[in-house]
Amino acid sequence: MTEGGRLVAINVELPAGILPHRLLYGTARFRQFLEVDLHAIRRYWDPELEPAQQVLALLEAYIGGYPLLFQRQYWPLKPHEDGIWELKTPDVRIFGWFRQKDLFIAVNGMDATEVKAGHYYGPFVREAVWHRQSLDLDGGIFVEGDDPDDVVSVPA
Repeated sequence: MTEGGRLVAINVELPAGILPHRLLYGTARFRQFLEVDLHAIRRYWDPELEPAQQVLALLEAYIGGYPLLFQRQYWPLKPHEDGIWELKTPDVRIFGWFRQKDLFIAVNGMDATEVKAGHYYGPFVREAVWHRQSLDLDGGIFVEGDDPDDVVSVPA
């Protein structure tokens, strides 16, 4: 996903006839999460889908431009001025920021139960801010605030 410290596009296979509407990029840490760590997470909250299946469905919905449920599938983390968001499934949290509307940069992910029990939100916010500041992305531009309409659009 990342080559030499750069971000690399994360793609998922969309259903026939559906074109990508939103963009997703990831760090090397996020790649490790998708390829290794995600598969060690146990299903706890979703009675039907394993965590890897939950994440795939979420990424398909995000990239495919389907409506996302604010608070249930994406949420801004405090402090809001840091501009860090989480993409959510019942059992998984993905942390990153929106570079612009419909362009999410994923930094890391974790078992939702562990995040909540260990109070890891602060460390994940700091990690995402650090990654954003360490990348050469035109001064670290990102969408500030907590308005869901500023970060995710719905195709007409």
